[in-house]
Amino acid sequence: MNKNNKNIEFEKLRLLFLEKKYKEAKILSENFIKKYPKDIILLKLIAEQEYLLENYQEAKKSYSKVIALSNESVDPFIKLTAIYSHLKEYDNVIKIASKGICVYKNNLILYRNLVIAQIHKKKFLEAFENIKIIEEIDIYDEVPASFGWYLKEQLDLNYKFKYLNKPINYLRQYNISKLYKNNFLKKLNSLIEEVPKTWEPKNQTTKFGYQSENNLFYEYKESNILKAVIDLISKSIEEYRENFKKSEDLFIKDFPNEFNLVGWGVDLRKSGYQGSHNHRDSWLSGVLYLKIPKNLNNNEGNIEFSSHGYNLPICDKEKISSSSFKPFEGALVMFPSSLFHRTIPFISEDNRICIAFDVRKIK
Repeated sequence: MNKNNKNIEFEKLRLLFLEKKYKEAKILSENFIKKYPKDIILLKLIAEQEYLLENYQEAKKSYSKVIALSNESVDPFIKLTAIYSHLKEYDNVIKIASKGICVYKNNLILYRNLVIAQIHKKKFLEAFENIKIIEEIDIYDEVPASFGWYLKEQLDLNYKFKYLNKPINYLRQYNISKLYKNNFLKKLNSLIEEVPKTWEPKNQTTKFGYQSENNLFYEYKESNILKAVIDLISKSIEEYRENFKKSEDLFIKDFPNEFNLVGWGVDLRKSGYQGSHNHRDSWLSGVLYLKIPKNLNNNEGNIEFSSHGYNLPICDKEKISSSSFKPFEGALVMFPSSLFHRTIPFISEDNRICIAFDVRKIK
């Protein structure tokens, strides 16, 4: 078949998928693969479609064929390690990531996926050695500051990371209710209640609650009340840097002078919580609390910071650093984005509403 005609067929397949005509795309791709069983472009296209549809077994087959035929791109290695991670086949993650690293020696994503798989398999020392390689590739990468710190504690290792050696030392709390009248918080709370939000958004940690897109500060940039919030956060960042100015960690010494603020609203309902997580590709994170349920018991609704995250295996529970903060209306908490944190569930019928934000370096 003429190469141009072949490309036209492939483009038709791509367009069907983009238009979400998945059944037609599936039939067409099955016909194409019979005609072009070793066509790498087609195999990658089919694999990408199956991956996005979360048909991981089918995607796995196609990406495996691509890797067997060619090493021209790192993407199939990355996607295949991600698929095996979804399937909790960590030995295969280690195998594929290691193979990919032999070809693409400094690929951070492959190293990150390798490290997490090794931790799941309790190969802690091997994981730590790979974390040190990550630090050599990118001294500002968040993996040493998160998983590296965790493994240091668990294994009693004497090693100092250059970017951020112990993230939990950089917690900072403010009380903005001293600066603004309660009416300010009420207006801000009303705005967040009106912002479009999704119930338990996919691939997010919010459970039993709503979360908006992370474009809050952009979509509502003309709002005077949000302008005031951005100004407040900017001034708090200045104070934060000043407070920790004696630190030798690059987290403070190389704190970006130019950055973007990315914000979103979170509205947790009864039994609501956010699972353990941290914020990738960001420098500093924070939460501004607008509404807190009444009559909370013990640590209900608290934000808890920890060296342990994502329910990874634990060697010694006694060696986990943690700190818990009981929010109040008007509280602003800031912390390194690499620091694992979660919200403890609450049983109150009242809503727990806040604005979360990230400081992202302009590259």
